[in-house]
Amino acid sequence: MPQNLSGRSAVITGVTSGIGYALTRRLLADGVAVAGVARDPRLLAVAAEQWGDRFHPVLADLSVPQAVDDCVAEIVERFPRVDVLVNNAADCVFDRPSSLPADRWRRLLETNLLSPIALIRGLLPSMAQAGHIINVSSVTTRHLSSARYGPYALTKAAMEHFTTALRLELAPSRTKISLVTLGLVDTPIYDKVTDFRRTRLDLAASVPHWLSPDDVCDTIHWMLTRPAHVVVGDALLLPLHQAR
Repeated sequence: MPQNLSGRSAVITGVTSGIGYALTRRLLADGVAVAGVARDPRLLAVAAEQWGDRFHPVLADLSVPQAVDDCVAEIVERFPRVDVLVNNAADCVFDRPSSLPADRWRRLLETNLLSPIALIRGLLPSMAQAGHIINVSSVTTRHLSSARYGPYALTKAAMEHFTTALRLELAPSRTKISLVTLGLVDTPIYDKVTDFRRTRLDLAASVPHWLSPDDVCDTIHWMLTRPAHVVVGDALLLPLHQAR
């Protein structure tokens, strides 16, 4: 029997666009209270006005450690119990590993790896050993078609290993740990990636119809609603024509 999510509380990062936006909308419709984390104050204010009282906006730049600590403190104060954490927000670069500046490496690592770890560490005590943590990864960890995917893939590969280790650590508890690995998804993140336009057009030529944020949202929602004794540990989601 699928679980009813009504009355539960969730923390989702990257809620003002793409997958995070779609998932927040879906969970609010299910009766879930959502703490939504984003770094753009204007977009977050629009989201808060749109989604009403069960949505709590949390302004935080996840590339800044102190901002992440403040984010955790705000969430814990607002939600004494957290049932779901979805680490969805990501930073992306398309650059040669040897030429990516050190400060850009740090920002990438903070956003994609260290901030999710900090959120998990900070919120786990509020999950009462019965929550569900879902981390979002990428197929670039499995196949590098270009060295320029390397920096992004490195951060996601590290997150995958952390997820596996966390699952082993928390297996005796009732906390579920899941990983969603995604192929090409049509989200605004690609619009922010420098020097990616030509590659994006080439990818679109071979894979015309990318996954939509709602496709990913449906998968995460399905994972969250499995019976209490069922854990979907890993899910790989690809659009038609993307082989790897």
